[in-house]
Amino acid sequence: MSEAVAAEESVSTAQVKMNTSLCKNLSHQRLQELPEELSRDQNITSLNLSDNHFISLPPTIENFTQLTNLDISGNRLQTLPPEICSLTKLRTLSIKKNAIKSLPGDFGSLRALLELDLSGNGFEIFPRQICKLELLVNLRIGGNFLKSVPSSISKLARLEYLYLGGNRLQTVPKELGSLTLLSALILSDNQIYQLPNELALLTNLHSLRLHDNNLQTLPPNLVNLTNLQELSLRGNPLVMRFVKEWTNQVPSLLEIAAKSIKKNSIPHTKLTIPSVLVDYLRGAQQCDNPSCRGVYFTAKYQSVKFVDFCGKYRVPLMQYLCSPVCDSCSEDYLSSSEEEEHVAQVKMKKVLLG
Repeated sequence: MSEAVAAEESVSTAQVKMNTSLCKNLSHQRLQELPEELSRDQNITSLNLSDNHFISLPPTIENFTQLTNLDISGNRLQTLPPEICSLTKLRTLSIKKNAIKSLPGDFGSLRALLELDLSGNGFEIFPRQICKLELLVNLRIGGNFLKSVPSSISKLARLEYLYLGGNRLQTVPKELGSLTLLSALILSDNQIYQLPNELALLTNLHSLRLHDNNLQTLPPNLVNLTNLQELSLRGNPLVMRFVKEWTNQVPSLLEIAAKSIKKNSIPHTKLTIPSVLVDYLRGAQQCDNPSCRGVYFTAKYQSVKFVDFCGKYRVPLMQYLCSPVCDSCSEDYLSSSEEEEHVAQVKMKKVLLG
């Protein structure tokens, strides 16, 4: 082995040791307090204290001024010491699965935070200090008891992922629509009965999870979210109503007569049939089924079709057809490839209804 190679390996080994010393993983150690030797190592950049028995964090946590990653999830914490606000280099902070109900007043001073996980705690009020963390990209505050979200959430303009599932929300503020970088918005397992129209401004949204709420309608302009690939709606009243409210409008005798004339190409004039029927025939409209040559006048059959590609894509398509027969044969008029192309055109890749 050459001296140059030996020297390079020595440097590499030293670098690994240094990186190891800067990253401490003490998860699942049943710790109740910080080890004394750890307190002397103030150059640590990453500290994992998850799944221990901490009831509180000591004020000496402020000594770890070089920390960029801190994980204290899965403990028994009820409060956070104000000293945690001194860790101004923190980029990721996970406090999930504790019993915390509020954040220190100066929590907003952690301006370098990019990811914050507060899920599974006891928050009843959305901590407004969070809205000062303007660099946040990922915010998870699900599994709490939140009843509202402040309009000041609009200050988190860099958010790409927002998890608010498993709370007690009935509405969400229209200001969510200003978070135009969002690619995922999770509002599932709440009590939401209405969504603001402004959600249609989230043009970068790929995933919108709304399952298990009280939604009876959706903002119509959600169809403009052309990048949306996942929409979950199961467990909402609108899904049951969507399926149950099929309306088969009974055609009138006038329509039945007009359809018979059109279907059989019967020659007609005002001398052979009533003039009212002649005028009515001028209003014939072609069936929406491209493989059907039928017509309708005022009565159409409304149905909901679920296109399912190997269980992966499940998309509801509303169809208006000229007759029940047309509806029953409509499964055949589109090949699977044509159906897939149609789904691609409307940009709805995955809709979970059940």
